[in-house]
Amino acid sequence: MCAFPCSEGDIAINTDSLVAAGKTTELYRSLLDAIKQLDSIEAGHRQIVLMSDGLAEDLAYFHDDVIRAARKSKVVISAIGYPRSVSQSVALQTLRRLSEETGGLFIQAAHIDHSIQESFFTQIHSVFSSVGRLSFDLQKIPLEAVAQSIEIVLTFQTTQNNFFVIVPIVIPKTKVPEAPAVDPVALDDVSDTPNSLASNAVTLAAIDRSPWSWFWYGLPAIIFSAILALALSYAAVSRRARNERQSTDINAISFAYLVSANNKDVRHKLDRTPWRIGRSRSSELRLNDTSVSRLHAEIRRDALGQFTVQDMESLNGVFVNGEPVDMAHLEENDRVEIGDVGFIFTLRDEEYDQQEPTAYIHTLTPR
Repeated sequence: MCAFPCSEGDIAINTDSLVAAGKTTELYRSLLDAIKQLDSIEAGHRQIVLMSDGLAEDLAYFHDDVIRAARKSKVVISAIGYPRSVSQSVALQTLRRLSEETGGLFIQAAHIDHSIQESFFTQIHSVFSSVGRLSFDLQKIPLEAVAQSIEIVLTFQTTQNNFFVIVPIVIPKTKVPEAPAVDPVALDDVSDTPNSLASNAVTLAAIDRSPWSWFWYGLPAIIFSAILALALSYAAVSRRARNERQSTDINAISFAYLVSANNKDVRHKLDRTPWRIGRSRSSELRLNDTSVSRLHAEIRRDALGQFTVQDMESLNGVFVNGEPVDMAHLEENDRVEIGDVGFIFTLRDEEYDQQEPTAYIHTLTPR
């Protein structure tokens, strides 16, 4: 909208004309459009400064699509996160990931007045100050490492901290030159003379092919096959026993329920322990939402019937009644948030509200 570097007046004039387009927040599609526009500009460095609350309602584009396009076009994404509320501040992790995976910076604005540290606007230009290239001579790698996967550890030291990067390297196998082809010699062309090959033929002794020779060759294979079969059988039995110990039967009576915060008719039975929640297909409750990690959280029930929810090192965290928790006990009507998905924890089944309350009657006091 204006040539770089823009003055504050030019920025103010151009930003006054910006308006929101559409009814949904197409965060990823908008970023892909911005990357496409920057890709057509001849520049040594390209950077997008994204200002957002982190909420995305895209159905056709995802986080990985943006990262792939940004790296291909060598575009850096720096982000300013404006939390809509305390409970929805977990959505800012989306902006943090976009910045970290493209080499940009991320800062979160204050909850009350949305203020930002002024140093951020000077730091966003520093992301380009350390661009360089490293090269290594791989000719001195020992021969036994050829055609194998090895790792190189790069250690970096900055003014703020130290960090290291592990780079896997696969060295291709050296191609061995083939032996030159030799034309076959026909026996008919060899003359039967005292000095010819035919006349000086050597008779080889017959190889011993006794039945016991096959036994000694086949015995190791039979023993190895038997050991492999026993190991597979033991693994299958152990896994079945472990699953039976760790989880109850799927038709068992439900321990508790998670009721969807947006639809009270959607109830999920907690009928085993542990009860896993995440995007993975192996989860007891699979949530197809980008704010939910593959294994996001687990709900457990101890011997006394107490339920606890534990965060399994998820990206966007677990909230109970609006507070972030690593592990917390669950009580009746607690609100549990897994990423952007909310639930109400309850021990009451769906027929509880339909049951008639117990009537209070006056009875004689026994003597």
